[in-house]
Amino acid sequence: MDKERFQQQLDSLLSPEQIEHVHQLEEMALLAGDSQKERDMERYQDAEIILETLDEASSELHGFLRGISAAIKAKSINKNEPFRDEFLIRQYAELSESVQISIASDFWQVDPEVAVILNKFLSLSIKERNAFSIWLNHLELTE
Repeated sequence: MDKERFQQQLDSLLSPEQIEHVHQLEEMALLAGDSQKERDMERYQDAEIILETLDEASSELHGFLRGISAAIKAKSINKNEPFRDEFLIRQYAELSESVQISIASDFWQVDPEVAVILNKFLSLSIKERNAFSIWLNHLELTE
C-alpha cells in the first residue's frame, strides 16, 4: 500500500478537526526533528572547537615542557642552558591560565628561580602580561 492511499484511508476514519490536529502534530514533529538536528549540529561544532582548543593547548604545553626538560638536563650536567628563561616564559605566557597556575604552583621542585618568575608573571594584570609578552617578543627580535 502506498503512502498516499494509506493517508486517505486514515483520513477517512477521522473527523476534519482530528485530521487537522494530526497534521499539526506531524508538522510539530518535523519542526522538532529539524530543531534537534540543529542542536546536534551546534553541539558537534562546539565539540570540534573544544577539541581544537585542547589540541592547541596540548601542543603549546608540550613545547613548553620540552624546553623545560632540555633546560633542566643542561643544568644537571653543568652546561649553559639551551633555552634562556625568556624563551620559556614566552612559551609559558601562551598557555591557558589554568595550566599556568598548575605549572607555577608545582615548579618550585624543578627550579625555584624560574618558579619565582612564573608566579610573578601570574600576579600581573592581563594588560601587564600582554605588555610583558610584547617586550619579550621584541627582545627576541632585537637579538
